[in-house]
Amino acid sequence: MHPTSEPGHAPPNAAPPPLDPRYDELSDQLRTTQAEISQIRLERKEEKKPWWRQTAIVISIFGLLLSSGFSVYTVLDQARQRLDQARQRKATSLDSRLADIVALRMEDARQAAALASTNLTAYRMWTSAALVKRAMLVDAVVAAVHDLHDDISATAALAVGTELIQDGRYPEAEKIVNVGLKAARAAQSSTGALTSLLAEVYMLQGNPLYNPARGRELYNQAIDSFSNRVDFSALNNKLSVILFWAPAEAGLGNPKESAQLIQLARQTLAASPLPAAVKAVLAGMTDNVANQIQQANASSLYEPSRLLGNWWISDSENKKSSLVIAILPGSPVPAFERDQIEAGILANRINGTIFVTDPNHMRLDWDVALTLNRGAPMQIAGYSDVRLHPNGVLNGIDYPFGLPSKTWTARKIQPTK
Repeated sequence: MHPTSEPGHAPPNAAPPPLDPRYDELSDQLRTTQAEISQIRLERKEEKKPWWRQTAIVISIFGLLLSSGFSVYTVLDQARQRLDQARQRKATSLDSRLADIVALRMEDARQAAALASTNLTAYRMWTSAALVKRAMLVDAVVAAVHDLHDDISATAALAVGTELIQDGRYPEAEKIVNVGLKAARAAQSSTGALTSLLAEVYMLQGNPLYNPARGRELYNQAIDSFSNRVDFSALNNKLSVILFWAPAEAGLGNPKESAQLIQLARQTLAASPLPAAVKAVLAGMTDNVANQIQQANASSLYEPSRLLGNWWISDSENKKSSLVIAILPGSPVPAFERDQIEAGILANRINGTIFVTDPNHMRLDWDVALTLNRGAPMQIAGYSDVRLHPNGVLNGIDYPFGLPSKTWTARKIQPTK
């Protein structure tokens, strides 16, 4: 029999009374309130810190700077690309103009062969138009260089400088060549050709920059700038500068300096370890220049006013031709050009160099002699033996190789006053 429970007491094994449902709700509210209080305390604590120690602000500023940096870089990179593209277009324009000048020269040679023998009037019209076009192209080239702010390659500077010297625009040529030298040094490339071209500016008489001492200094620099590689190209480049300079000195009336340069050319050849057969062409070129300079020393024997100018020739076949004798820039000896006109058409053209052997005797060496009277030009070789008489008349004998000789007489055309 179970003992009787006392009134007011639950049995020992009875289940606990169920919790009030509002207890869980109150617990959740309490936890939420505690979290909010903690957040408020944290925010108040952060507000008391300097801004650079507040993590949120620092992160925001860093993100803003990073975003701005990328934006600025993108803008600058796009601007750089646009500048590079614009410069490339300008450089392409410069190369195109230089190519046009070369193409014009080739076309002039073609027109000379096609028209000079068939229609002299048309050829003269073409020549006039070609000269105007070339002048325009050279001006366009100079404008393109300025448009590039003179930032051009050494090769382009060499081409532009050569054209400007040919046109007698020496101050512009000096500036362009110096720009090219700067570019060549920056690229660590050869400066010999540019330095030689700059020396030519100072060695040409009759221009405002004429300064032979400066020209000689630059020619020496050009010679020394060529590498000592054991190959034909390096030796040829070095000798070309020496052999160009030697006649220039002779033309300036400096036979001693000219002879020293010929000696330097021969020493350079002798010092080269290349086989003699390889050097034979260069040795022949050196001897030819030396012989020309030696013969040109007789130029002081003639009176330039008697020889230089325009002449009118009548030959043994009663054919007429013109003869022009002049001193070309940089040449120590006179040069000539002889044209024979038949029925208004250019039939023969001869040009070359004159070597004076005594006051009244000279030889006209034919560099280029073309016969055009049959349409297609035909090259012939030969020379003319000429004597200058006291009365001012030239008596000459032509000796074309493989053809009969021909005599002629020339009288000087007096300029109209």
